[in-house]
Amino acid sequence: MKHRISLAVLLVSLAWSGARAHDARCDGAPYGVPPEKYLALTNIITNLFGHPNLKLIAGICNMKYNGADRTTLYQLGFTDQQIDDTDTGQLVVDFLKALKKVVDKTPN
Repeated sequence: MKHRISLAVLLVSLAWSGARAHDARCDGAPYGVPPEKYLALTNIITNLFGHPNLKLIAGICNMKYNGADRTTLYQLGFTDQQIDDTDTGQLVVDFLKALKKVVDKTPN
């Protein structure tokens, strides 16, 4: 499962690299995540990946605010309205939940 999640993180990172606009929220922690939620989110990610994978949060932030390619989120069923209306922290959690559903449906 960690390999599949790593693939998703790679996809998010690749999407992030194509960002055209610039929003300073995505320049560093807390990456558009409300500060009171940031520590809890990094703890969740650390438990999943073994380290605080900030590229995942940054990638989601850039998809939300900086015009990065949202294909990864669309493929997981997200709409532009959901992406725009959901705070970055919750969007990361929803992304991980959607990714888990895909992994659970994938035959071994």
